Amino acid sequence: MAADKVKVVTGIEESKMDYIFNPLNNKTPQGPSRTGGDVVYTLKVKQHTGAENVFFVLTDDADKSKKEIKMPVVGRENDYYIYQVTINYKNAGLYWYYFKVTKQKYKWYLCKTPLFEVEPIGQVSASFAQLVNEKPLVPNKQMGSGVLYHIFVDRFKKPNTPAVSKPGIRLRRDWGGVLDKNTDDMLLINKEHFGGSLYGIIDKLEYIKSLGAKTIYLSPIFESTSYHKYDAADLDQIDSMFGGNAAFKNLVSEAKKHGIGIILDGVFNHVGSDSIYFKDAIKSKDSKYYDWFTFQKYPDKYSCWWGIETLPQLNGNNPAVQNFVTETIGKYMSAGILGFRLDVADELSDTYLDKICARIRQVKPDALVLGEVWEDAATKIAYEKRRFYFNGKQLNSVMNYPLKNAIIDFVVNGNADGLASTLFMLRDHYPKEVVQNLMNFLGTHDTKRILTVLRESSVDLAIKRLKIASAIQYCAPGVPAVFYGDEAGVTGGDAPFCRVCFPWGKEDKEILKWYRKLGQLRAGDIFTDGDCNVLFAHNGVFIMERRKGKQRVILAANCAREDFRLNIDSPLADFETGKAVKDSLLLKPYDFVILTSVS
Repeated sequence: MAADKVKVVTGIEESKMDYIFNPLNNKTPQGPSRTGGDVVYTLKVKQHTGAENVFFVLTDDADKSKKEIKMPVVGRENDYYIYQVTINYKNAGLYWYYFKVTKQKYKWYLCKTPLFEVEPIGQVSASFAQLVNEKPLVPNKQMGSGVLYHIFVDRFKKPNTPAVSKPGIRLRRDWGGVLDKNTDDMLLINKEHFGGSLYGIIDKLEYIKSLGAKTIYLSPIFESTSYHKYDAADLDQIDSMFGGNAAFKNLVSEAKKHGIGIILDGVFNHVGSDSIYFKDAIKSKDSKYYDWFTFQKYPDKYSCWWGIETLPQLNGNNPAVQNFVTETIGKYMSAGILGFRLDVADELSDTYLDKICARIRQVKPDALVLGEVWEDAATKIAYEKRRFYFNGKQLNSVMNYPLKNAIIDFVVNGNADGLASTLFMLRDHYPKEVVQNLMNFLGTHDTKRILTVLRESSVDLAIKRLKIASAIQYCAPGVPAVFYGDEAGVTGGDAPFCRVCFPWGKEDKEILKWYRKLGQLRAGDIFTDGDCNVLFAHNGVFIMERRKGKQRVILAANCAREDFRLNIDSPLADFETGKAVKDSLLLKPYDFVILTSVS
């Protein structure tokens, strides 16, 4: 980091290098802490600044109470005074902090920069976050040890025995046919099925395993007339088009033989307007399901998800709803699945979410409970309420949208600083056990296909960008998640047009070969719990390292317009070619390299 000069209220030019603090290096322990534990903050201040007093300023997010604690000098190091303070956090929650420096009648503040350093400024800006949790969450080791494969069931693979249609749907026989873009009628689009099923997935378990997958995450599979099943009609039944309960039991069993676990998509915030629950509720106020929903004007006006009338919202604070949902969860967990991805986790109340998560872990203590959260889940405010997903009672981990956005911004715009900042945020805000199960993806059923996002005028450039993006995805802390077909070169726009049929027999062989190679890379235990360090991030060049003992994996990517020479400080091998690399490498624009330790 260059020693940029900034003006502060003293009228004296201060350098950023006059003050050294980074929570990843100068805070012990790193990341979130536990209740009752001490956290030590160490700040280095250059002697020539003449600082007379340094204060640690701490704010409790819960009640906004603020404390200023004077930091004593505990030593010297070269030209720096070492200031230190120890805070014992008795209560779980979220806290914010920065530093204040005084000199005679002047004062200035050391606040957080985008790269999680401090800079002297005349007024308070961004603060650092300190998460304090009650107890640790248990990571799921199977999820953390390989690749996650995300399947949209209707569009993945038809079974050998063709699906039998059912009332209320349109079964298309043209597998891979173009989705109808000429209608805005989502109800019509929702009824279109291509016939993929759980039996089709069983047929392709060897293929999925060849990608290095240890986990399959299924789109919703409960009975529904829509192809996507986010509007369940009956949560007790697996959709008949997908093969019913027998197919589900068979899939769990066969996947286990291949060393693959299953995660279900738990949609417990809403159901379909044609569900057995809602249809009964609107028949009579005497229905046992009447108070499962919230009616503003019975029976026509009711609370629904984002105003979509076909998705009436369940009253998650109703004990009857909670009991039914947790019983249903228990049934599927007992069938041998790894856990659930919880749809729209932000919209589930804490009480409801607590009970869902408790039931999942009651059956399987190390189950995966993965939440759909689009922002920094550690500091998330949802519906004007601060959420504490990682406090030991709720989510094991989340979908990593911040990393997805940062990777795309880097490969498209060369924003290396933004990518580094996101990785720093994840390390500082998320518990280590949460990071081990992060779902790191480049696209999902809710976003454009990654190859479509990266394509401009040149297909070759898009593939180069895809390789860089996926290399970062696979090397970053967490679990790489592949949306079915991305590894085959599938393209598609915003939902629902990203949910296309898998092109069996027409896969892009170059891209598929690359994803299989990446799957082999992830087999190394260095990615399960090895340290992650950003070595360089500037002007379109990003270099990161994973390290565990003597093992090293270094990823260097150049998304700038100029060549970059990478100096090698120890014998390493090119992961793709296996050839030894010494001294240096020249990375041209959109070149990248993955280097591994030489045994």
